[in-house]
Amino acid sequence: MASLIFYLKFLINIADGKSFEGHAGSASSPGGGIFFGHVYTDDLERLYRDTVSFEFQATPVYLSILYFDNHSKLLGHFQSGAVSMVSGVGSGKGSWH
Repeated sequence: MASLIFYLKFLINIADGKSFEGHAGSASSPGGGIFFGHVYTDDLERLYRDTVSFEFQATPVYLSILYFDNHSKLLGHFQSGAVSMVSGVGSGKGSWH
């Protein structure tokens, strides 16, 4: 994650899977962070295919990202411990590649 106060960029990689790239707008503290966690979903292929937006909650010790489809249905979530300088809450657009 990289935070430039009003703009944030997220890159989440699934081991042996795809990567999520998301861009969000939010009032947050500037900085970056390293996160190691897990993605939880009932349907990984649907998460990859249908994700269009996300919501995040970040603190210096925790990061949560919720993934949604175009009907605002929750598809899955990322939960992580963090070593970060960023705190904030926001949402944005993104997809898996």
